[in-house]
Amino acid sequence: MLVYVADKKQFLHDCDFDDIEEVTQGKFKEVTGKRVTDLIIRNTYRT
Repeated sequence: MLVYVADKKQFLHDCDFDDIEEVTQGKFKEVTGKRVTDLIIRNTYRT
């Protein structure tokens, strides 16, 4: 599921300032009505 859409400038800003996680989690909740579990978040950064 694609939940993040931005132009290159916004994407680089979000990555540089570590906002990408908050943006994608917020958009996921907006789209699905659910939050991303801590387990999924932890496993995402282990790979």
